[in-house]
Amino acid sequence: IIMLAHCLYTFEDPFGAVSHAVKFLKPHGKILIFHEGESVCSELYTYMINRSDPNIFNSSLTHGDHTLTATKIESYIRDTHPELLATVTYGSCYYDVDEFVREEEESKRNDDLITFLLQAQYQELSKEARRDINEIVVRNSDVVDGKYFARHMCAGIIVSLPSKE
Repeated sequence: IIMLAHCLYTFEDPFGAVSHAVKFLKPHGKILIFHEGESVCSELYTYMINRSDPNIFNSSLTHGDHTLTATKIESYIRDTHPELLATVTYGSCYYDVDEFVREEEESKRNDDLITFLLQAQYQELSKEARRDINEIVVRNSDVVDGKYFARHMCAGIIVSLPSKE
């Protein structure tokens, strides 16, 4: 078993890392890749890349490229390594973002989680960007028992060689 757990977005060449792992795959062996799916994280990160002031957010200074999703990894495997079998299973986990979404007074807003997900200080963003971020969080949330919870999709990708039996 070769396991890549929530690490590919930190590599300079994540697809190269997958191809490198494939070289070590033995018959009946498996590569297990755990990674994020399309979620609030990837949408927030994409927003920051496309719309943020580089003095506040610079993707070269972050700890990973969160635009890389399980869908992109799966497509790469299928396109580059057609000899392999790849199956993907998705599941959701949730972040409690209720205080962030509901607090109207900016100075009282609990933005620690959002700052972490953005990899930039939420309060340093422009008023327009903070409004857009709030809308992204709300759009990617479910309301459960009257509270907002942001969806975070996680994926498990199992890669193997086809059985010769």
